[in-house]
Amino acid sequence: MSSTTSLKILYKKTIPYIWGYQYFCSLLKFVFTKFLSSNWHTRLPVKPGQLIKANLSFGTVILTKPERCSIAKKLYWTNGEIEPVEDRNALEYFIELSRNSDFVLDIGSNSGIFSLASASANPRAKVFAFDILPEAFHILIDNLIINDLTSIVTPYLIGVGKTSKFKAPFKNITSEMPTSLKLDENYDDGLSVNIEIKTLDNIFKDNNIIGQACIKIDVEGFEGDIFKNSDNVLEVHRPYFLCEVLPSSLDYNDYDKLFIKNKYNKFLITDSGLIQYEEIKPNRRFKDWLFIPIEKSEIVRFFLSDK
Repeated sequence: MSSTTSLKILYKKTIPYIWGYQYFCSLLKFVFTKFLSSNWHTRLPVKPGQLIKANLSFGTVILTKPERCSIAKKLYWTNGEIEPVEDRNALEYFIELSRNSDFVLDIGSNSGIFSLASASANPRAKVFAFDILPEAFHILIDNLIINDLTSIVTPYLIGVGKTSKFKAPFKNITSEMPTSLKLDENYDDGLSVNIEIKTLDNIFKDNNIIGQACIKIDVEGFEGDIFKNSDNVLEVHRPYFLCEVLPSSLDYNDYDKLFIKNKYNKFLITDSGLIQYEEIKPNRRFKDWLFIPIEKSEIVRFFLSDK
């Protein structure tokens, strides 16, 4: 562990527990929200143990552990508003897709805001959340409990991609929980746990997913492994996808061909709505895409008209 990381951990284990720290953060939040544009203060840790509300179109969901979860911490500083706008658009589009689905898969769920939002918006759906980080799995379970969603959302400490194994860190590895891990970063240090990686085809089969599904994918550039091992899902089940595509992704051309072959339309999510593309073109600012079967693209026209 680096000296910088050690200092951050020491800071987070001491300063936020000092009496009055919460009032200090509240004052900073008020001053910067009302009078200043800089957001350096959002790097500060918040007082541990708080419950943070995320404001969504249908109401709110609650996130725990802002001292570890960067998503909850950011929502504390933004008074529960999802920022930037393109991230809010992506989540709201996914909420609408979940309302029109029987099954929801949150792949790379982290602390689970997509799972919480979709399950709250459509309690009739079966929601499955997948992550490969044990700490994220634990926080996800806490979030499901506090939102009373344990009967709707099934959490899995499982990866999705090509069949393999991954060694995940059992202990905290940074001063703040990583938003995700890469499958090529094994943590084989004696304090790791074996995580199974399954194909999307096998996950559909194992969970008897036979109705309409919508799938969110945020796997740090490894989405190609998911798509390349999901022939049956793409051809037969025809789910909706919301997927992060990073500029650093090396194989987007390969899975773009899979979407062409299986007749999917592609839409980039921006701060002003959706832009349709014939081919996937990674964007440095806007990273989320909708991949929608051509025969089901009427739902996207609803998004466009709703704007």
